[in-house]
Amino acid sequence: MAEKTEFEKDMENLKSLQEDGKLKYMLADYTLEDIANQLPKWRESKERSDKMRLAEAGRDKDLDKLVGDPDWEVRMSVANRGRDKDLDKLVNDKDEYVRAAVASQGRDKDLDKLVNDKSEHVLNQVVDQEREQDLEKLANGPLVVNGRASEKLFHKDMEHIKELQARGTISKDLDSYDLAYQLENWRKSDKIEDRVNVATYGRDKDLDKLVNDPDWQVRRSIAWQERDKDLDKLVNDENKFVREQVAALGRDKDLDKLVSDKDATVRMSVAEYGRDEDLDKLVNDDSGQVRQVVAIAGRDKDLDKLVSDKDHLVREEVARAGRDKDLDKLVSDEHESVRRAVAQQGRDEDLDKLVKDSDWYVREAVADQGRDKDLDRLVSDLHEEVRMHVAEQGRDKDLDRLANDKSRSVRETVVEQREKKQAEASREVDPDILAKRREAARRGLER
Repeated sequence: MAEKTEFEKDMENLKSLQEDGKLKYMLADYTLEDIANQLPKWRESKERSDKMRLAEAGRDKDLDKLVGDPDWEVRMSVANRGRDKDLDKLVNDKDEYVRAAVASQGRDKDLDKLVNDKSEHVLNQVVDQEREQDLEKLANGPLVVNGRASEKLFHKDMEHIKELQARGTISKDLDSYDLAYQLENWRKSDKIEDRVNVATYGRDKDLDKLVNDPDWQVRRSIAWQERDKDLDKLVNDENKFVREQVAALGRDKDLDKLVSDKDATVRMSVAEYGRDEDLDKLVNDDSGQVRQVVAIAGRDKDLDKLVSDKDHLVREEVARAGRDKDLDKLVSDEHESVRRAVAQQGRDEDLDKLVKDSDWYVREAVADQGRDKDLDRLVSDLHEEVRMHVAEQGRDKDLDRLANDKSRSVRETVVEQREKKQAEASREVDPDILAKRREAARRGLER
């Protein structure tokens, strides 16, 4: 196979540069073939412009020669090509514009050095790379760049807040500009509420610092950001409310650990997430609060067990699940709050029984269901709370009777219901007609 000609090697290199977007300015005036045809001339030329073009479009052998050129503009063009071995040398170049070109390539090791440069041009290029650590340093650095660095940090804060809003982590109604402005003040504060705000709205640099904050409220806010490395640490936090927040986020490995947490508050959070394997365990939990949450999850096999639970609050939740077979049993439960929960399900067979319940708390719930035959009976109930709930149903005949009730609370409820009915009636009248009636009444002409 014949060796490639210089033209073919140049064309191969030029196509590669084109793919990398390196020739966009030159290609505005030349085709690739034009450039390839010009390269031999540029290699022999001593003109600055030709050497700069060669640095932009030449091959490695050309850059190896031009990196040591005495003209800073040529060396700058070499730096713009971004070869590592050239940048390693030119980062220490005596000319600030060459060093600025090195900074524009964005290599970390170059920026680590050039962030301490004395040149405004170099520092501005460092700022443009927007590395967090450089912006933080230069925001408190020379006057020539601190304003731009601070502005870029502000925009980073604002964009981060917008991302939190897009994820649903914080409300979309919040003003991202105002929060970004406040963040810098909060960062300087030692107040707990301000540190909580930083943990809620801040960026990674803030979370890295505050994950070890002495106040649990701050650490809980950190957990809410859902960074894996924070959750890995906070799952073992000494404070139950922090661990509760970790559980609420539902990472499997956290739930696997926290399902056996010593604190019921944390186990409740695990149960609320609703993994079957956790509910299978927590249905037998020692804490009634935890078993309540299991009942709320509403799995049939759990309700079958918890309908006979010793804790009446657990049985309440079973009743609220509304399964007929549970209501058939719990309608006669020993605890009034359970029977009330049954009444709130509104089954006729339960209301027929519970309207005569011995506890007013249950009869009140019956009244709230608004069945006429129950209200006919309960309008004369001995307990004022029951009669108040009858009045709240708004039947005219009940309001007429209860208007003179011995209880002030009942009478006030009647007045409130009548005012409500009048307001609703007014809304149903044509506004123009209503306005004419009011005007007529004002003039004493209403008949």
